[in-house]
Amino acid sequence: MEKLEYHLMEDGDRISVLYAYPSVSKEEVLMRFACDYFVRGKDVFECVHVQADPPMHKIYVKRSEEEKVLDDRLRFSPSWQGIRVEVRHFDERWSRYPVVHRYQFHHAQDALLRLLSSLHFIDGQWWKTTSTEVDENRYVYVIYAVPVLKEGGGKR
Repeated sequence: MEKLEYHLMEDGDRISVLYAYPSVSKEEVLMRFACDYFVRGKDVFECVHVQADPPMHKIYVKRSEEEKVLDDRLRFSPSWQGIRVEVRHFDERWSRYPVVHRYQFHHAQDALLRLLSSLHFIDGQWWKTTSTEVDENRYVYVIYAVPVLKEGGGKR
C-alpha cells in the first residue's frame, strides 16, 4: 500500500500537511493525481503540483477562490466500493452543473482512462473535458465537460 498526503500551499512560502492517508492503493493515488480539484467538507482545493516518491506521494493544493461546495453533507452510502465517475455539463455562467452521464467501474484502470480522456462520446454527442475532481463528500470522481460543436455549427 502507498501513502498519500495533501499539502496546503498558503500565502508566502508556508506549506502544511492538510490531510494524510496512511494506506491507499497505487491506483487511487493515480486517479487523484489525474484530478484538477479536490473537494472535502466545505472546501474546494485546486491542484498545483503532484509528487511521486514511493511509497509516499504528495499532492500540493491551494484553496480555490472561484469554486464553492454547494452540498457539503457527507454521504455514508454509497461507499468507495466500485468507482463512480460523473460527467457534468460545465458552463461558467452556472452555479450547478447537470449530470450528463454516470459511470460505475470495477477496475481503477478503466476509471483512470476516463479521467485522462479529453473527449467523451455520450448519447450521440461529443464532450470535451474542462477539468476533473475527486469529491470526497459524495464519494465520486467528476469530469466537467462542454459540448463540442462541429464546423458549421452542428453537433459532432
